[in-house]
Amino acid sequence: MTTRASDDLLCFSAARLVSDPAHALVTIVRVGEVPVGLAAVRGGSLIVVADSNRFGASGARSDLDVVNVAAALSGGRAVVGHIPSGSFPREMTVLQNGTLLVSNYTSDQLEAINVASISRG
Repeated sequence: MTTRASDDLLCFSAARLVSDPAHALVTIVRVGEVPVGLAAVRGGSLIVVADSNRFGASGARSDLDVVNVAAALSGGRAVVGHIPSGSFPREMTVLQNGTLLVSNYTSDQLEAINVASISRG
């Protein structure tokens, strides 16, 4: 789950959400400005986060952050890459052929990314 107000990706334990919700939060990863969308790729080993920069923060940019899940869970350097995007990347889906589609809301673009080309860092 992303949090637009704090620019974070929150990682929860699904089992703890059922058994112990108060302790379900596993880790927090700081990502770019006003994250909204996300997609799991490469078998769930990477999460791609859409940094919308919706409010045009000075010095920030709209792009996609690549988060290494194993590094996030072990407390390591989790953000392992950035992918350029159009203005206000928002919704994402992964096609069966390994293409990540990203809607860039403000620039009226649909971006296609070959998931195999995304580095694990």
